[in-house]
Amino acid sequence: MNKPRQQANFRKRVAIVLFVLAALIVIASMFGILSPNTETARNSMEAAGRKTGFYLVPALFALVGWFFNSSAQSKALEAEAIEKSSATKT
Repeated sequence: MNKPRQQANFRKRVAIVLFVLAALIVIASMFGILSPNTETARNSMEAAGRKTGFYLVPALFALVGWFFNSSAQSKALEAEAIEKSSATKT
């Protein structure tokens, strides 16, 4: 297995982990297991910041997961090209 293939596989695994984390956070918030704790906020701006951060974390995980997934696909194409070129040389 060449280095680009290993990198593609690693990036794919990272993307899957990030997608699973984002899905778990969304599912937990849907069932009320997780919720933004705004009761201890000192003012309304702090409460709004906590809510914004709570809802942006899954979106950030999904966005970074998407980036890793697209990067894995491009690395897989690079690995395939290397494998084809080395197969034609032999």
